[in-house]
Amino acid sequence: MLSSGFISEIYNYKKLALGETEKIFLHIISIEPTSVYRISVGLKNGFIGIGDVLLSTGINSMAYKNVHKRIKRLSMLGLIEEIHGNFKRNAKMYALTSRGLFERLLDESPTPPDIVYLYRNYPIIETLIYQYFELETIENFETIALAELKSYLKKCCDEILKMLEMYRYNRKFFEKWREPHIQIRENDDFFPSSLDNTIKNEVKNFVFKIVNMSKDEDPYRSDPNDSNLFPRQSLLQDKKFIRLLHEIKNDFDNGCKNYL
Repeated sequence: MLSSGFISEIYNYKKLALGETEKIFLHIISIEPTSVYRISVGLKNGFIGIGDVLLSTGINSMAYKNVHKRIKRLSMLGLIEEIHGNFKRNAKMYALTSRGLFERLLDESPTPPDIVYLYRNYPIIETLIYQYFELETIENFETIALAELKSYLKKCCDEILKMLEMYRYNRKFFEKWREPHIQIRENDDFFPSSLDNTIKNEVKNFVFKIVNMSKDEDPYRSDPNDSNLFPRQSLLQDKKFIRLLHEIKNDFDNGCKNYL
C-alpha cells in the first residue's frame, strides 16, 4: 500500500541529469545539512567529516564559486533547500528535500545506513521499506545486505520514473484525441494501483533474493545474526517480513498447482 502523501510527492518527478560532482555534493548533504563553505574547505583536504562519517570526495580541490554554482543548481532543481537557524558565521545551510532523497536513491553510489534511518518518515522510505520491514531489521543490515537493499531501492525508483513518464504520455495523448464530451477523471486510481503493484513485485523479488542468498547458511549456529549476508534472527522476529514471506509462498504454491 502506498503511504499517505506518496502520490502527491512523486507526481511531478522527472528524470534528471546530474554531473558526478553534483552527485557527490548531494551525497554529502544527504548525510547531514551543510554549507558551501564547509564543502569547499573539505575538498581541499580530499575528505569531509559529516556526522560520524569521514567521506572521501575524490576531488582534490575546487574554487568556492564553483562549489556555490553546483549547490545553487541542486537547489534550483529542488533537490536541496536552505534551512534557517543560528549557524556559525551566519552560514547558509542546505538540507536534502524529498525530491533529493529520491535522486539519492537513484544514484549508483552506496547508500549509507543512516539514509534509511534519517529519512524513515518520508513517504518514499515508508512506502518502499518500512511497510515491509521493521526499523530494527534494517538497522541490522550490513555490507552485503545494504548493497542488495540499495539495488532494490534503485530498481523501484527507476520503475516509478518509467511509469510516471508513461502516465504523462498517455494522459497527453488522451487529452489531444478525446471527444469533447468525455471528461478526464482527476481521481482515477488506476495509476496508484499500478504503481503499488509494481513496487510489490519489486519487493517480492528482493525477498526472494534474501531467501535464496540465505539458503546455504546454518540456521543452528550459536549466533544466527553472525553473517555477512542478512540478519536472519532479526528477519525471523520481523512480523512485516514474515507476513510478506507467507504471501509470497502462498502465491508460489498456488501457481505450482497448475504444473504439479
